[in-house]
Amino acid sequence: MLLVLSLIMMRGSLNALSGRQWTIMQNLSDAYMTFEVARAERVPFEDFLDENSPWPQSPDTDDEVVEIGRTMGGVVITATVTRTRVPDEGNLPEAGGTGTPETNPARMEAYRLQSHLTYNVGSRTYVKSRTVVRSR
Repeated sequence: MLLVLSLIMMRGSLNALSGRQWTIMQNLSDAYMTFEVARAERVPFEDFLDENSPWPQSPDTDDEVVEIGRTMGGVVITATVTRTRVPDEGNLPEAGGTGTPETNPARMEAYRLQSHLTYNVGSRTYVKSRTVVRSR
């Protein structure tokens, strides 16, 4: 009887912690995505257009396992960030678009730098994404 009561109490404690775990993961993943947006906003144009760019031209992607935090016990919490860049259709063909000098007389280039963070909470998988538009 005491064993059954102990198991019931342990189950109740785990149920209480699962909501906290979800909240903690939301905060950690939001914080990481804030960093990801800041990185996309400050990387020089030449760097994200380079062949070694962390944002390769779509449909190619770059996957990276990142540390988004640590538990109180020091256990590392990881997630996977997937990056890609999508050229604007109005870009001229040499910049990956389908625009023409008549539709883009200023020869502007615009790209969407997309970052998707995939992480797990218990048995569920979640994805957060952010898009930064860069132009010159």
